[in-house]
Amino acid sequence: MENKWVVVIIALILVLVAYGGWKWYEGKDEPGERDTVREGDTVYVHYTGWLKDERVYGDELVMFDTSRQSKVDDSTIPRIATFDNYTRSEPLRLVVGAGSVIEGWEKRIKGMHIDDDARWTLPASEAYTPYLDELLVNLSTVESVPMREVLTRNEFVSYYPQVTPYSTLVLKHYFWTWDVVVEAENDETVTFAHIPTNNTRYTSEYGWESEVISINPTGNDGKGVIKAKHYAEVGMTVQNVDVQGNIPGLEDLLTTQRKQQQSSEYGVVVETEADTIVLDFNNEVYGKTLIFDIEIVDITKAQ
Repeated sequence: MENKWVVVIIALILVLVAYGGWKWYEGKDEPGERDTVREGDTVYVHYTGWLKDERVYGDELVMFDTSRQSKVDDSTIPRIATFDNYTRSEPLRLVVGAGSVIEGWEKRIKGMHIDDDARWTLPASEAYTPYLDELLVNLSTVESVPMREVLTRNEFVSYYPQVTPYSTLVLKHYFWTWDVVVEAENDETVTFAHIPTNNTRYTSEYGWESEVISINPTGNDGKGVIKAKHYAEVGMTVQNVDVQGNIPGLEDLLTTQRKQQQSSEYGVVVETEADTIVLDFNNEVYGKTLIFDIEIVDITKAQ
């Protein structure tokens, strides 16, 4: 009789354990769901982005961004001319469906699992648009520079903040880096003459060497003119803030760029010809097919 009651008690315990386990299971995701990316989940992703721009890099894929510091530190990995070397330390955090990443990511990340990796190829329409043709700027290979220049007092102070101008003072030109000499100054303006050495190369704020190939004191309606030949190469960059005062109309173009694209601090030399240097002030990722190497690191499920 005792054995019979023992069997009954054990059976009841097993039933209760099984029922409790089932109720616990009912409240959980289906198998595999707990590590599957769904709408509203917070996902942690390591990524490296690549692009191809045949004008600058030929057929080579070049890295434009990454979450992995090891990629940044690897000098053998080719990268875009405007690559940002800031320190990376964490995977990217994003909420699926919140619109914090580009369309191509939103489409492809759902259904992935922790530790999954993938390579995505995104057309420009699912990445970054528009590409603006008006941000292609032609610069003459040989530039004419007036021999005399007049600055307002405020302009002079912005270029030479610790300098008090006086007649015969010799300075390095704020853009071209060759010598200039102050000819006259008053309460409103400072006038100086450019006095470079002919047949000499200077590294200007463009960032490349420019050679003085002629100096004509009587040219430019008697104001004098200097001819400087640029030695730019494809892939070189110019910093927008440094050159916008020397390229007519560039300031307005950069305003357009900031309104329609993520801001970029640089223009890139994309073509050099006998008479023309072509600078592209579009953000380098815009208008291009992008490739992403993705790894899902972790998922926090939406509540």
